[in-house]
Amino acid sequence: MDTGRLDGNALRTERTRARILAESQRLFNERGVARVTTGMIAASLDMSPGNLYYHFRNKDAIVEQLLRRFEERIDVEPGRARDAAAAIEDLWLYLHLMLEAIRDYRFIYRDLDDLLGRDRRLRAHFHRGIERKAATVVALCEALVRARAMRADAPPRSPRSPPTSWWWQPTGSASNRCVACRRQARRARSDKGHSR
Repeated sequence: MDTGRLDGNALRTERTRARILAESQRLFNERGVARVTTGMIAASLDMSPGNLYYHFRNKDAIVEQLLRRFEERIDVEPGRARDAAAAIEDLWLYLHLMLEAIRDYRFIYRDLDDLLGRDRRLRAHFHRGIERKAATVVALCEALVRARAMRADAPPRSPRSPPTSWWWQPTGSASNRCVACRRQARRARSDKGHSR
């Protein structure tokens, strides 16, 4: 929020909208979207429901704004790593930032079927975002392979059509294998959500 250009009324409006969004996020995380009403949000903020409706026409408008904020928060693209240590640090930091955002907006994943079932456009937008994030993780893992910090048993066929699953094995003494991408599982979950 750029407060330098806002007059007093606009500043109060922005602050009130921010308070509504913060409290809504807290309540959604605590109780779930379906169990929270706009009346509960207004009461929790000690404001009239009319004041809340002045800022957001309904609960869906609040949810939509929170989804935008979540998307902005996870819109992180790491740079190209110089060496193995930097590649490992980039992957760790990226995953840390993503998991932190998911924790802060956990209501999205808790109520994902319901939220995405309401709006086909939102569902498509959300899935494109998730695919971008998966592609970023794959790129980070590929950087680890290039830096010889990890070995890929089945390298990707092409950036646009990854195999069903890629198995990555850290080089050195670690022998744990981790799945970097499971596109087939994601499709199955997506198809299951569409068939409801």
